[in-house]
Amino acid sequence: MNSFHEIMHVFGQKIGVSDLQPKEDGSYHLLFDDHWLVRCFTSGTNLIIWGVLAEIPQDQIEARDFYRQVFKLNLIRFRKQLESVSMESQSRELILFRKVKLALLTADDLQLMVETFVNTLEDWQRLITVKETKASPYAMPFLFP
Repeated sequence: MNSFHEIMHVFGQKIGVSDLQPKEDGSYHLLFDDHWLVRCFTSGTNLIIWGVLAEIPQDQIEARDFYRQVFKLNLIRFRKQLESVSMESQSRELILFRKVKLALLTADDLQLMVETFVNTLEDWQRLITVKETKASPYAMPFLFP
């Protein structure tokens, strides 16, 4: 079994970042496609892969609609996804994270997980930025000449 830092070092080499170093708190920050910041860190015997999906709207009505949409999507996707959605209360950000047992993890496993995670972040962001539209309760009259 390799340590978390050894796995991250090998992973960094695989993705072309030979000098991948942890932050002061021991976490690793990776930026993909100049947009997706992914953090990898340990919690006990688990690896946590973590990324920000979106900022929660400040307006209460917009926030309510946002939560409704996110919870609905999370419920629909729940059985198939390996990740969980959460809210960071201090920063008001919607977070996506995945928890994985470190015991048998390899750099190849981590590479596949991070690639999948970034794809899931992209998919989630695309889904939550599409505004739901509701049909008008009133029929639109059509006039024919």
